[in-house]
Amino acid sequence: NVLRPGPDAGVTNPIYVDFLSHVEQREAIVRSYISLPVSDWTTQWDPWIGFYEQLEHEKKGLHWNYVPNQSGGFLGAWWHDSKWQGCEVYLQIERGPLCFKISVDDKTQRSNFRDRWHAQLMESAKRVGALQLRRPRRFGNGQTMTVAQVDQSAWIAEKTNGCLDMVATLINLSRAEQLIETARAIDG
Repeated sequence: NVLRPGPDAGVTNPIYVDFLSHVEQREAIVRSYISLPVSDWTTQWDPWIGFYEQLEHEKKGLHWNYVPNQSGGFLGAWWHDSKWQGCEVYLQIERGPLCFKISVDDKTQRSNFRDRWHAQLMESAKRVGALQLRRPRRFGNGQTMTVAQVDQSAWIAEKTNGCLDMVATLINLSRAEQLIETARAIDG
């Protein structure tokens, strides 16, 4: 927005004009999550950036960044941090699946807390009747673990043209938040 008035004000410097063009092209790619079918933008990084930037405005406390891992990493977003039994539980989007995570500092209790939190989330899903939670392919045993997932097709809502339905997607994310709150309340 700062650079756009330049050409109208008579700025013709080729470096300026080229830089402005580059910035506008990048912005269009990042904002493409709005107009591209979900199946097209979810295989790329830039539309996820635009989607996460929008979610930052919609979801209190949401943060996003590159998350390195042994498989090469992903662009992730996380929010809805809360405490449960002295552990941190939260939601994380992993450029596809919506993951229910737990962080356990005590190495000797990781599998115990992981298994208990998984059971409570699954019970919560039965009670609330929302979203299609499933067990991850394998349970990890690190400090931070995924205990349940929702496939991308079950939480990202699409319009009839295949493009993102942001309103319905936000409703699904709110349902995931409610699952956490219900699970936290199961054991008092």
